[in-house]
Amino acid sequence: AITITADRGYSGSRAAGAVAAAWTWAHQLGATSAFLFAVLAFAGSNKAFNYIPDIHNELAEQFEAFTPVVWGFLGLSAATFMKAVGFAEVALGVAGVALPGAKRVAASILACILAGATYTHLAMEDGRTAPVAFLCALSVYVAAGYDQSTAPNKRD
Repeated sequence: AITITADRGYSGSRAAGAVAAAWTWAHQLGATSAFLFAVLAFAGSNKAFNYIPDIHNELAEQFEAFTPVVWGFLGLSAATFMKAVGFAEVALGVAGVALPGAKRVAASILACILAGATYTHLAMEDGRTAPVAFLCALSVYVAAGYDQSTAPNKRD
């Protein structure tokens, strides 16, 4: 039998304890945060690593088009800029999932990255602004603490 106490402790077998700990972790993370961090870690990983060649090549073409126009002042090549954004998205996505206490910080930094992406798609007028703007708004939502597990006025 598994007993989960009010302080989220547990008693019972080792397997039951692992299940209870996993359930607690998933509850603390929240579905909104899990979705956000998983999507961005996946998107970032294909920018950083070429594991789906068609998508990676399309992203590389997009970065080639907008990096000099919108982000040229940074002095980075399009390939370097794409890898930097990809590694940042992966690192922040993993940190947001693996370290529930760091999810608001990770979401805040991702909101800044996604605000830049939203600006880029608006400036390039490529018709791809809506999904990025949605993820940016979702990042702000998580960063502000309004996802299901960290709502400021939530009572246990």
